[in-house]
Amino acid sequence: MFNKALRLGELIGMSEEAVIENIDKGMWDILIELNEKNYYTIFCCEGHLNNENKWNSYLAFDKTYKFAQYPPKFTKVNKHNRFFFWEGIGEESRQEFLNNVLNWARTLPTREKTKVVQYHLLAKNKKYPNREAKSIIYTDNYEDIKCILNRADMDNYFNFELVEDIRYI
Repeated sequence: MFNKALRLGELIGMSEEAVIENIDKGMWDILIELNEKNYYTIFCCEGHLNNENKWNSYLAFDKTYKFAQYPPKFTKVNKHNRFFFWEGIGEESRQEFLNNVLNWARTLPTREKTKVVQYHLLAKNKKYPNREAKSIIYTDNYEDIKCILNRADMDNYFNFELVEDIRYI
């Protein structure tokens, strides 16, 4: 059990202890499966029975993913197709839901990561040459950098540095 908590923590950037304290154990296998396949999750709940023996559960993704099919009773709750929920009555239906979602996650293909480049333009201000370089712009569009550098007020800056932050998401 704790190896799963450690693995899930590695995948989502949490400590093993934080996983154990904050994430429902019934979701661990599902979250591991989804995040290993590059479908990144941000919120979840395995569902908890209330006084009327009803339960509600949810799963949210970091962005919109287009799935060819969804698990049974998988219902979108927002227009961006990022947040989904299920509901049912009784522990048996809750366990069936968790099994269905896990089986669905196992059938998903591994998603190719997309290369994302962020550009960070730094420069020193001529009025304050001894200060640290100031952030001029942080963007994913290199054309924005060109536009900024052609502005008239760029004469006030020197010692330009362009930093590329390359990530795969």
